[in-house]
Amino acid sequence: MLLFYVDESGGTSAPRPGSSRLASSFTLAAAAIPDDARSSVAADFAAIKRRAFGELATTAPWGETEIKGRYLWQLNRRLEGGPAGDLPSAYDVIDSRQSFNLLLHSVERLFAKFRPVVFSVIVDKSMLASTAGADPLGVAYASLYQSVALTMEHVYGGASAAFVADQQTEHEKFFETGAMRTVMRARASQGKYRPNFDFILDKPLWIDSELSTWDREIIQLADLAAFTTRAWFADSGVPGARHFLWEALRPCLAADWRTGSSPRGAGLTIIPDPGSSFPEL
Repeated sequence: MLLFYVDESGGTSAPRPGSSRLASSFTLAAAAIPDDARSSVAADFAAIKRRAFGELATTAPWGETEIKGRYLWQLNRRLEGGPAGDLPSAYDVIDSRQSFNLLLHSVERLFAKFRPVVFSVIVDKSMLASTAGADPLGVAYASLYQSVALTMEHVYGGASAAFVADQQTEHEKFFETGAMRTVMRARASQGKYRPNFDFILDKPLWIDSELSTWDREIIQLADLAAFTTRAWFADSGVPGARHFLWEALRPCLAADWRTGSSPRGAGLTIIPDPGSSFPEL
């Protein structure tokens, strides 16, 4: 079984008029690993934190040493002399470009070692607003489920998959009220390429981050994927700075299951589809 760890970047509320491409986007990403790799991935994240944060990795609250895309961006900005925003105090120990690069190198190696299968759905809320009844969260989840279902059937020979996510009231309510079923019925492709959702458990496994100490580490993969692909969308191209981890993430994006080539429309999906007006990877 593949476990797809899910996280988001950006909010689901309607954008204000004139908002930037970044502010107008919402991203939901899933990073998949085999179920028997959970302990190994979690152990590698814990080792990275021990090297980067020292004793704080075990004595500080877990959230203080969480490796998030936004935190890496804020840390880079601070090292360049800018404001750090709400960067956790534990990051104060990473006080030089050398120590920051060591952290980035460790995370890059983790992606290269485990090669999680990554799917990311970027919702352009400014364009979606013209579609009646379209909810960014619902559209993103429906697209993820469809892409994963097709990939499990046609690439992994019908193996099973499950989504794993932090407890989030908005997300859980979306599934519990039946809203997800409505969106899935409305958006699922028909005919020859109709996805078979039987390959996926019908809703995510909502974890308690205080108890699921392995899974909270692994979800960091999804956070990094969501932040980086949203930055790609905002910049209309590859984000150049190393702290975005693009070079590590790009090989993990799931290719189109029909062609085995570009991840556009599979591992990396933009809704609504901008077509050829958006640069290729």
